[in-house]
Amino acid sequence: MMRLLAALFIPIVSYAAAGGAELARSVREVQLDSAECYRVHDLQINKDDIHLYFTDGYLIFGKPLNGTRTTAVFTADVEAGDAELLLLPPSRSERRSLAAYTGSPNLDEHLTGAVLLFGDDTYNNLMQQIRGSEFNKRNAEMGALMADEWNPTVRNLSESFEARLLLDLLSPTHRQQGCFVAAIQGKKLGNFDVVYEPRALEQIVVGQVKNQNNFTFFDVWTSFEAAPFRKGTHKRPRPEVVVSDYRIEATLEPNLRLRAVTRVKVRLAESGERVLPFDIAGRMTVSSTTIDGEPAEVLQTESLRSNLIRNNGNDLFLVVTAQPLERGRDHEVEFHHEGAVVEDAGNQVYFVGPRGTWYPNSNMQFARYDLTFKYPKGLDLVTPGDVVSDKTEGEWRVTRRVTEAPIRFAGFNLGVYERARVSRNGFTVEVCANRAVEKALAPKPRPPVVIPQGGVKPGVPAANVPPLPPDPLARLEELAGDVASALDFMAARFGPPPLKTLEVSPIPGSFGQGFPGLLYLSTKAYLRRQDEPLASLTPRDQS
Repeated sequence: MMRLLAALFIPIVSYAAAGGAELARSVREVQLDSAECYRVHDLQINKDDIHLYFTDGYLIFGKPLNGTRTTAVFTADVEAGDAELLLLPPSRSERRSLAAYTGSPNLDEHLTGAVLLFGDDTYNNLMQQIRGSEFNKRNAEMGALMADEWNPTVRNLSESFEARLLLDLLSPTHRQQGCFVAAIQGKKLGNFDVVYEPRALEQIVVGQVKNQNNFTFFDVWTSFEAAPFRKGTHKRPRPEVVVSDYRIEATLEPNLRLRAVTRVKVRLAESGERVLPFDIAGRMTVSSTTIDGEPAEVLQTESLRSNLIRNNGNDLFLVVTAQPLERGRDHEVEFHHEGAVVEDAGNQVYFVGPRGTWYPNSNMQFARYDLTFKYPKGLDLVTPGDVVSDKTEGEWRVTRRVTEAPIRFAGFNLGVYERARVSRNGFTVEVCANRAVEKALAPKPRPPVVIPQGGVKPGVPAANVPPLPPDPLARLEELAGDVASALDFMAARFGPPPLKTLEVSPIPGSFGQGFPGLLYLSTKAYLRRQDEPLASLTPRDQS
């Protein structure tokens, strides 16, 4: 019997809390049910644009979790066994993307096996088809053999989607529109995944987990909206919770480790919910949570494959309450969380590393922010909002900022800065610059030069004078004017920004990032064209 490749055997670590963690443990330790194995013919699974046909083979289901079956395995390892996957991307761009990986604009792959995960009605639909044909027969003997062989693979894949499966199992709202995952073993294309997530912006994703240069990622072959969403017959489900009024108290320790208490008001979209999904950067750990002052469980799992597919820099975690929450009124959620999100690039150049959110967030919804940061007094910190207070307490500096309008996300950065400030047309741009360049931009030592004349003995190296480092402050005023002009240009065409002050801070690398009220500029943007890191570039690359 064919086995899936070792890509499915990525080690997973779980940090599920106690209590509700019992269900999380059962997800990680799920087993196939030998009594629920069938020789099947002509079964179908249709998820909008995804079409799976199990023509001839064996199908075995996993044991129930909380009364619900969430796993199954199909194998075509029988005489004349066969299965097929059909998928037709709707747009030319997605067909071209798929063809770049598979050699064809449409996916038509015959299978030797598939591992299925589902939080929807897949089990009921398959059983209805099995019972509807006399040719489908139960085979417990084959079930015992398949369980022995496939249990490790099923457990590993289930772990890899642990948080997402828990959400379907614990939430009555999610069970109505659960996820579906097929880990495919194709005859031609090898191992790849097909994912149907009805709550995502693009419900269908096809690709495979890859590891390159010690970096693990999900390589997307194609992704697109499912047909009912494209045609407008289905609407994307509303967020599970509506958030407002963030109040965050964050402390950056001398070693720059971040410890924070985040309080946020949430309102449920549906009644009867006990589980609230949130996102947070993988480097942050949520240690405890309360809702309306009552302790709640935190289920924070690695869920590697699921988080790689989401590809937003965040990990999904769940907050589970003892009793269902009331719809239609505000509940206050308090999180305690910490992690190492600030990186040191050398020479007192720092930056916030993860792409994700450093505090619990939900769908990047608009909210007002009240932010208090406590950090070593030798540093400077930028974050959106108007300064309410800024004071020194012993070895600490404490800054509080409040946003004047709702924003989707609150970023921050810190360093040892000089500032330039420009005010125009009711808006202010404040540009921060490091006082030194990071180690990666510092000039490299030059080899000694041999000068056999002028009183120096032949063959004796002349003194090697290292080149002067670039000055990141040289263009500070010019850069502030450039950013202010760009803001004028954009505001004239697209309307004013929500916040009247734009903070600009440097980030190592060749890219920038934009957040409400905060802009990251590459440290190279602060340098002059004649400075060594830029002098060797072409004029096009310099600009």
